[in-house]
Amino acid sequence: ALTNYTLPKQADRLVADISSQIESLECVMRALLHSCSSLVANAYAYAASLADFKMRYQEVVKAEASSTDTTQVEYANKSDSQLLKVLQTMGDTFTRWSDIQTGEPRIIERLLQEILRYEHGCILKLKELLKLRRDVIRCHEKALETKIKHDREKATLENTGRMDKALRMDYKLKEDRERVQITYDHALYMTKGLFFSEINRFSTRKVQALNEMMGTLSAAFVEHNKAVQEVWDNSIKSLHSRR
Repeated sequence: ALTNYTLPKQADRLVADISSQIESLECVMRALLHSCSSLVANAYAYAASLADFKMRYQEVVKAEASSTDTTQVEYANKSDSQLLKVLQTMGDTFTRWSDIQTGEPRIIERLLQEILRYEHGCILKLKELLKLRRDVIRCHEKALETKIKHDREKATLENTGRMDKALRMDYKLKEDRERVQITYDHALYMTKGLFFSEINRFSTRKVQALNEMMGTLSAAFVEHNKAVQEVWDNSIKSLHSRR
């Protein structure tokens, strides 16, 4: 397929433009990943803070329960039964809230951060291919320079009558021509491969991956938020039932 593929006009100029785009994209993507890492860290910190709050609240419940226990205090709270019910409902709400919140950091980490890391990896892969192409072109240019140098050396030998040495240069020049052709073909096929496959596949695959990421992430957060809403709905129902 590559043999019959025709490169677009001004392919080198287009590749240079693509390289510039990839450099810019990689830079902002790296910054996005840094921000996402901070988001994940903050989500874990929030979940940990909520878990600590839940634990501290349970200590408050124990202290309040002691204030209603006549075996522990001389003056017991006269609203002991109502107070303990309220405290228990609040405790159940905070516990459920904390338990649900432990899932949010994992959602962000696994369904957002990992996909963004994968996308960044794909950018780096394409960037590496572009660099490899530049390296191959430099090899071709070097091979061409070597051939030109040997051509001049042979011409000098011929002009100065040193025909025996000039003839011995033919072997070097044969190797030079082969090297020039090999590196030219390599650079050409790399350029064709970039246009024929890698560049278009990069864009197409990115659209697919991001669509799948947002679908999965949205579904996960819908379920997460449903669970959180249920916690607070039940809390409100409990309040109404005690009026």
